[in-house]
Amino acid sequence: MKPCHSVKGSVAATPRPTGRAWILVMIFLGLPFIAVLALADAALWLFFKHVLASCYGIFCLI
Repeated sequence: MKPCHSVKGSVAATPRPTGRAWILVMIFLGLPFIAVLALADAALWLFFKHVLASCYGIFCLI
């Protein structure tokens, strides 16, 4: 990709992501991913605690 290109005779820099774009990516991709992981962790904790009657995760060390 060229660093600059011509737009109606004027030289313009190539588009690049802004700070706000990175924030929006984190909000719309990062938060749902973390929410899914939290739900999976809660489901595994319930399964281990109530079905297997066993400890789960860091609580096994206490």
